[in-house]
Amino acid sequence: MSIAAAKAQHVLSYDSDDNQILVSHLLKISPFAEVPNILTRLQSKYRIGVISNTDDDIISGSLETLGVSPDYVITAQQAGAYKPNLRLFQYAHAKMGVSAAETIHVAASQELDISVCATMDIRSIWVNRRGEKKDDRWTPFGSWRTLRACPRKSTTCNS
Repeated sequence: MSIAAAKAQHVLSYDSDDNQILVSHLLKISPFAEVPNILTRLQSKYRIGVISNTDDDIISGSLETLGVSPDYVITAQQAGAYKPNLRLFQYAHAKMGVSAAETIHVAASQELDISVCATMDIRSIWVNRRGEKKDDRWTPFGSWRTLRACPRKSTTCNS
């Protein structure tokens, strides 16, 4: 849903500067503290792909703070589909040249990510930072409160 549509739906005033203000804040979003180190360690052995439910211009600012350059960056804009639409994941796998069985998807959202992983038979790790109750319809491969649970001495994050 666009900003304009959301504001109209909720009867909020809308100023043309609002889009730019929101985008400027989104460009400054930093990863959680442990993420750059974990990604660096994993990238020494695996290809890293980011599947983002956003546009190319919005994700670009966040990528600069990751500490690594992902091998692939796939956005909803590129795929023409937003999570939880399977097309975004299908597009990402095709672009990366991998099958669902060859991937492990690390995600924060049960509804937007883990549900798709269950449908597509993708192994998933749910990073449940907010301590949400697990939805029994979707069982992730693993579930952690933070990525710090990823073993430090290993190059994998299997628990």
